[in-house]
Amino acid sequence: MGTKEVNRGESPDVAKVDSTGTSLSYVLFKSTIAQWVWTLGFIIGGCCSNAYALEMLVTDAPQSGNLITFAQFLLVATEGLIVNLEFGSGFLPRLKERNIPLSRWLVMVLLFFFSSQLNNMAFGYKIPMTLHIIFRSGSLIANMILGVLILGKRYNFSQIASIIFVTAGVIITTFSTVGSKASSPTDTTASQQIVGVGILTVALLMASFLGIVQEVTYSKYGKHWREGLFYTHVLSLPFFLLFFNDISAQINLYVSSPSAPLPGYVSIFLDSLGFKKLPKLIFYLLLNVGTQYFCVSGVQRLSSMSTALTLNLVLTIRKMISIVFSVVYFRQPVSVNFFVGTVLAFGGTFIYSMASIKSQPKETQASVGKKEN
Repeated sequence: MGTKEVNRGESPDVAKVDSTGTSLSYVLFKSTIAQWVWTLGFIIGGCCSNAYALEMLVTDAPQSGNLITFAQFLLVATEGLIVNLEFGSGFLPRLKERNIPLSRWLVMVLLFFFSSQLNNMAFGYKIPMTLHIIFRSGSLIANMILGVLILGKRYNFSQIASIIFVTAGVIITTFSTVGSKASSPTDTTASQQIVGVGILTVALLMASFLGIVQEVTYSKYGKHWREGLFYTHVLSLPFFLLFFNDISAQINLYVSSPSAPLPGYVSIFLDSLGFKKLPKLIFYLLLNVGTQYFCVSGVQRLSSMSTALTLNLVLTIRKMISIVFSVVYFRQPVSVNFFVGTVLAFGGTFIYSMASIKSQPKETQASVGKKEN
């Protein structure tokens, strides 16, 4: 199957707009309210519910990152296969023609798969969910550095200042969390968390480089979010053979977990399917996988509807909601330094987005949205 390259000249749909023409008001004009409500519901509801289910899983089974990632990828790949199949003149179905070359997808798959694996692996080193979320706000730092080195980008004073705020926030939050439960500087927990922070750092760099590759690819071939969702997940599945023994062991652990105390309506639904009891970890794995699909779909939809800056703002709000929920529901310890670091990290992210919108040229197309797992 070949690929189609699109003309990246100015689209008739893109009028000459003012300096805020690519902000939320312009996107809302181009999209229906129903689309936005649906998409934001996918992101806020799906991603926050996913974070809750993930925290429940890693609390009881912190080493199950491979199983969780495999289950997520398998569901998205299966749904994408159904969407991307078409029937031609023959009887056998075939995949729809790609808009982007397979070689491009393979590069993105490697970066996407291993960054996802590293993020999940970090939970095995006693990294709290709150730190995990805030640390990933450091993607702005990595994006700026790689943007300057690879794409030759330039940033204004407000953008640079906001990055300094984010950097300071991530550093303060990290130091306030790592070793906070350790009895001494040499405590095993502190040592494990230091390794976990190192893993998160590598994952952050890989995810930022993935964003650069996506930006260059989408600017050349156009935005095709459903195609991207399918190929980045289905091409990753063979890599899980490397973790076959670990995944098998985790499945046994999940199946043998105690039954979950489920809400009444969930119990009624399971009874109707013939399931009298459902292991706790299996239930939260199903919840995590289902909500992950809605989360990823919502992010991909928004990236095709809006600018990368709008996407960044929405995802920042989603992260803040997840942190508040984690602190309140799971009673995560919050120190003054942690609170200050959180404010700096998210405040810097918001300032960066606002400064970037103001620096947009008068005649520009919507920027390319980037994915987040």
